[in-house]
Amino acid sequence: MRVLLVIPTRNYNSQYPSFLSFSDFPSGFGYLAAVLKQAGHEVHGLNPNNIVGYVNAHQMLVDVLMKKLAEVKPELVGLGGLCIDYRFLKDAIGLIRQVDRKIPIVLGGQIVTNDAEFIFNDLKPDFAIVGEGEEAMVALAGQLQGAKDFEKIDNLWHWQEVKE
Repeated sequence: MRVLLVIPTRNYNSQYPSFLSFSDFPSGFGYLAAVLKQAGHEVHGLNPNNIVGYVNAHQMLVDVLMKKLAEVKPELVGLGGLCIDYRFLKDAIGLIRQVDRKIPIVLGGQIVTNDAEFIFNDLKPDFAIVGEGEEAMVALAGQLQGAKDFEKIDNLWHWQEVKE
């Protein structure tokens, strides 16, 4: 399965460009990429930080994310972050939905873990992982290729579960 992991843009709302140092890189994305690759999935990353030359961060995200989606043609997109990344996550999910409403989107990170029900219902990803994500992400990618029995995946929220 082709998976695209998108890292949030630092200071997306307030300061463009805002450079991200190597020590600021969210390590959770590295862990997810490693376990997905180990499980045989094709993993692509998009780090829209440190990209200059746009009027604002939103215009940069539109251009960079649209190009990456067209290039990779992902079968699953993973996003995540902190509560300060809310606007970025909302915009990114909206852009992905514009390209192809059928691409499954999974959201993780502290923004979900801290207030799962509100964030899940507000941002409307297809899936959310609450807490540790490595095993759940690998299981989700596997289930999307096969049986689609999401209830067996620990820490995973999906729309059927929440709407009941």
